[in-house]
Amino acid sequence: MKYITIILFIFFVCSCRPNYTKKNKYKGDSTIVSYNFNLSQKSKIDISLTTIRDKDSLYVYERIVKTNKKNRYILKSVFMVDSLVLNEYNRYGVKFLLSKYCKKIHYADGIENIVLYNEHNINRKWTIIYLMEKNKYKYVKDDLTGHDIFVPSSINKLDNAPNWELSE
Repeated sequence: MKYITIILFIFFVCSCRPNYTKKNKYKGDSTIVSYNFNLSQKSKIDISLTTIRDKDSLYVYERIVKTNKKNRYILKSVFMVDSLVLNEYNRYGVKFLLSKYCKKIHYADGIENIVLYNEHNINRKWTIIYLMEKNKYKYVKDDLTGHDIFVPSSINKLDNAPNWELSE
């Protein structure tokens, strides 16, 4: 009886492990886009998310780098690609996505942020994030305000960012 209990306990513990995957498993048609969340400046664990598009789905993995430099990828969630946003992007480009789904917020100290509107459709939100990242915009989740912010990754200052106008 004692051995059966130990075997059942080991089986239970092993079956509860998260779904880990290796990064090099997805080398085919999928596109890997990474973006970092600055959760805490004192954090010893660097947490970033990676989206992988495969046909009509976006797979979001959380990459955890521990102090021993060992990478782990854990499947966080799966979203459907929003065909409306994808068609708008293919037809009109990234400037159209910026004008339709984003707004510029100006602060008193001269800082300007490109912020994603409060998008309640989670599939649409992640499709926009994926497409913006694919077009060299870095995605950052602001800890203080909770805004989803896009920063041009090749440009240090937003003053030199590509011009686009809000459609009203």
